[in-house]
Amino acid sequence: MAALILFFCITLIVVFFAAQKKPSLKYPVCFGPNCYFAELAVTAAEQQKGLMFRNSMGREEGMLFIFEKEGSRSFWMKNTIIPLDMIWIDKDKKVSYIAAGVQPCKSDHCPLISPLDPAQYVLEVNAGEAERIGLKIGDEVVFPR
Repeated sequence: MAALILFFCITLIVVFFAAQKKPSLKYPVCFGPNCYFAELAVTAAEQQKGLMFRNSMGREEGMLFIFEKEGSRSFWMKNTIIPLDMIWIDKDKKVSYIAAGVQPCKSDHCPLISPLDPAQYVLEVNAGEAERIGLKIGDEVVFPR
């Protein structure tokens, strides 16, 4: 009987914690034949956290920040552990700015990366990816909205 109660309690704990973890859906974001499977950052909380505290990310993975309207978008690398390429994308889904090889910030005062051109989306991928695929300003981006 005690074993049955213990099994039941463990099952409840596993089910509870499994329900707490939000499934990490990934969406394709493609520059021609080069696609990245990105987590979406849509809410203010998701956007504020971004890729903070991540120790690694697969080569074809990333995070796509989606904003309601096109506008000025500033980013920083506070509490981000891995170097990133940040790709700003305008409302027409064209690359408007690339910050390549942005390094983690280890201080409390991290510099902002603030392109002049407006963007509605920002894709973060591992550092070096923009150069590897030959990405440039004006390139078209394809992803579901």
